[in-house]
Amino acid sequence: MESKRVFVFRVNYDDAHQYIMDELKNGILRQGWGSPGLSLIDHTGKKVGKQIWMTNFNKIGDKNDEEASKRFSILSRILEIKIGDILVIPKTRNWQTLSICTVIKDYWFDDISLTMWDDFKHCLKIDNLRSYSYDSCSEAKLISSKFIAYQSAINNVWSNTFVENVLTLYKQEDNFKSETIRQLLLQIKAHALNKIAPELLNINPNSFEDIIGECLKAKGYVIAAMRKYDGAGSDADIIANFPLPILNSFIECSPTLLIQVKKKSGFDNDDIAGINQLIKSRKNYSNPICILMHSSEHISEETEKYANKENIKIINGSQLLEFILTTDFN
Repeated sequence: MESKRVFVFRVNYDDAHQYIMDELKNGILRQGWGSPGLSLIDHTGKKVGKQIWMTNFNKIGDKNDEEASKRFSILSRILEIKIGDILVIPKTRNWQTLSICTVIKDYWFDDISLTMWDDFKHCLKIDNLRSYSYDSCSEAKLISSKFIAYQSAINNVWSNTFVENVLTLYKQEDNFKSETIRQLLLQIKAHALNKIAPELLNINPNSFEDIIGECLKAKGYVIAAMRKYDGAGSDADIIANFPLPILNSFIECSPTLLIQVKKKSGFDNDDIAGINQLIKSRKNYSNPICILMHSSEHISEETEKYANKENIKIINGSQLLEFILTTDFN
């Protein structure tokens, strides 16, 4: 597979959705937090200092240093994007469509054009824009299912699997179709899951773990242990095995799953703790499959990168809710 850098690029559309889409058709990808005076580069092309940018940002709507620092840290990642990089943009033509494009010109700040709300002046020139329905093929399904791991406006993708699927999908022709009844049902399903989420989050942590354990049993897993702690940082909320019927006819073969469950809403500032607990737990097993199940939609980029490096899988947010709510207990 060819080596390419991939970024997930999110735009907070609000009422600007059609404007952003029209600009994309013209080969310009625009990002917000781009009012006059907020360029990330100066007239010589050098990166603007963080403190200078924060000062300019704070002048707009009486912002504070904490918010300004956060915005600069996220937005300045656009300067890392170079010619030839691949961008994946969620929710483009509709909520169930992603678009992929290639960067053909580095970042510039559009001081000339009259833009919507006098914003969206951070720009990249793009080409070969293609759009794909989330459910159009296996690659599109996998890519869209992982968007919850990339919640920032600009995200550098570290997962090799994600990158490979993006490159494979991008070789296919644009397969976007007008919104179908199936796509409408998927949107309704997503909204329904979001409404149900608070009910599950009201359950106490142990019961939440027990629910996941019962779901695993219903799907054919054997629960070997629950809430196994050693008092030294090793923590596996669920230890499960999955017998492989064909191989079991010849040899005993039941892969071990170590699962750490985190029941939290919103941002978890310590989501990396679950990864560390699994790393300590797996030392006691031979090649276990380690999984962090987190109820929050928001997993930090640092944790996503760390989990990928340690070969730990993450199931979170709507993925976890769907796993629970679609389990058949009959």
